[in-house]
Amino acid sequence: MTPTREKPLLLVLLLCAAVAVVCDHMVTRSRSRVCTPPLLHPVDAASTADADAEPPYYAGVGSWEMQWESIERTIAGGGRRAVGLLNFDSPEVARWRQLRGDDDVRAVRLPRADGSVTWKALYPEWIDEAAGASGCPTFPDPDMPDDLPRFDLVAVKLPCDRTNGSAGWSRDVARLHLQQSAAKLAVRASLCPTSSPCKHLVRRDGDVWLYRPDAGYLRERIRLPVGSCELAVAVPPHPGQHDERDTSRRREAYITVLHSGGAYVCGAIALAQSIRQSGSTRELVALLREYDRVVFVDADVLVLRSLDFLFAAPELSATGNSRTLFNSGVMVVEPSECTFRLLMSRVAEVDSYNGGDQGFLNEVFPWWHRLPRRVNALKYGMATKKASYSSSPEEEEEPHAVHYLGVKPWQCLREHDCNWDEPGVRRFASDEAHARWWAAHDRIEPRELATRFCALPAAQRAALERNRRRAARGNATDMNRARRGVYCRPNTLV
Repeated sequence: MTPTREKPLLLVLLLCAAVAVVCDHMVTRSRSRVCTPPLLHPVDAASTADADAEPPYYAGVGSWEMQWESIERTIAGGGRRAVGLLNFDSPEVARWRQLRGDDDVRAVRLPRADGSVTWKALYPEWIDEAAGASGCPTFPDPDMPDDLPRFDLVAVKLPCDRTNGSAGWSRDVARLHLQQSAAKLAVRASLCPTSSPCKHLVRRDGDVWLYRPDAGYLRERIRLPVGSCELAVAVPPHPGQHDERDTSRRREAYITVLHSGGAYVCGAIALAQSIRQSGSTRELVALLREYDRVVFVDADVLVLRSLDFLFAAPELSATGNSRTLFNSGVMVVEPSECTFRLLMSRVAEVDSYNGGDQGFLNEVFPWWHRLPRRVNALKYGMATKKASYSSSPEEEEEPHAVHYLGVKPWQCLREHDCNWDEPGVRRFASDEAHARWWAAHDRIEPRELATRFCALPAAQRAALERNRRRAARGNATDMNRARRGVYCRPNTLV
């Protein structure tokens, strides 16, 4: 008898490492683990069908044993269920049936992704944003015959082998394919209220996590490009175009971080003023509590045109930075105390490629969504374009926001970008971008804010003048040849 659909769908995840939420990060050679995120897939209950549903991806080492006691405690109770299993082998499927003798347990067949689908293909360093949606590889869908029951419980086993100390273990095509397939199975069965991913967590026991998913939330995400190979949201064709989404029940805001040292206060003030001057009516917050979705903007960013359309993008959305990584200067996120606690619990364990927040976030959120380059145009004036980076129409468009790399404008003289004065940061110099920031500074209201937080001390002004004269004497030829500042180059690692 097929179970009724009165019970909400549950997803059991056997997780071992940092993904969207962070689990156990430290795995030794003798104790490699297997992970599982939200969702599962069904197949014919017959043993012959289970043989056809053998796991498409290797997800474990022989010395590792499934944490069956944790699974049993996590899914205890709830009456008879239809259970779907994705990426479990035949002995494991048999154990599930033994564990839940009254349940209708189905193994799900999933074809492997084509060998040509690589992480670089899913997350290319650069895409032609003017070309439209045509650049993403595709994954095979799980087998879902018509006679398949709607599941009450979905489980998926993910590969997360860290025995070789690979820093890129989470950027794994198999993991992404399994995650997406599990989401499709959950959407097929789930009818739950909307909440953020971490708020879906019902119970945790060791490395077994139990989630109650939301169909609408997952449905929105499986419609997105599978990687950063296409844009998650496009720039409106007309500047200042009205956001047509119904936001009456949503709390949305722009946020930034004020560093304790105070060096970025002036930048944060100019940022807030530039957001208002772009026509945005969203809230501006520095200390965050409860919002449905926020656009994080670094305090060294200046907004030139409205970014309100970014609130239609999912978590985590950002612009590309270098290789398969994103730049954290402008990000769309969905704030959650639960996610924050998980992130903070792993700060000491996650290896950041640059020692900062951007490297940490790239390890925790390897599956991100691409925003147009114009919403976070890096002030990178002297880089030489690679041959593969031919000019495209969107690179010639007016940026929506400029991200000031190197020495910040408020730390320089008004009339001179002091990045010109030091060889180590000269690639970040741009007279035009520098002038843009100071024009925004002159519009700060009330003026006391600019006077209090942006005025340079006399000693610092004198030191900047000396550096400027010294650089002009020693590097006049190089500076004159390179003084055509531009906003953005794709291949920038910061």
